[in-house]
Amino acid sequence: MRATANGVFGQRLLVAKRQFELWRRGCRGPGRIPRELWVLAAEAAEELGIEEAARQLQVSAERLRQWVEQLGLASGSPKSAATEFVELAPLPWGAPGECQVEIAEPSGRKLCISLKGSAVGQLASLLATLCGREATP
Repeated sequence: MRATANGVFGQRLLVAKRQFELWRRGCRGPGRIPRELWVLAAEAAEELGIEEAARQLQVSAERLRQWVEQLGLASGSPKSAATEFVELAPLPWGAPGECQVEIAEPSGRKLCISLKGSAVGQLASLLATLCGREATP
């Protein structure tokens, strides 16, 4: 799942949607989708996955898959799909804490995580892993 803060991680999709809408409004009759639009669509697919990006942009999922492969982008599944399990390292004893985190995708899927005790200290590392970034100490 990707974290969202007012659609921060859905920016590529929003840009691609706007560009596709502009192109479709200006297009007279059937025509080929320009390379620049396919690149935007492939980048959006890198975030959301091929099927979801194709649905949102109203393009062929198979054609989008070809562009993702041609451009050497991720496998076309959402970036966060690779994170299945995150092991939290033990922390030294301290005052027990409690924290609840909710992560949402633009599609509406949500993940709720409740952390208690020493696991709260690992929150930054956990979120960095879920978002596909390196945690900084």
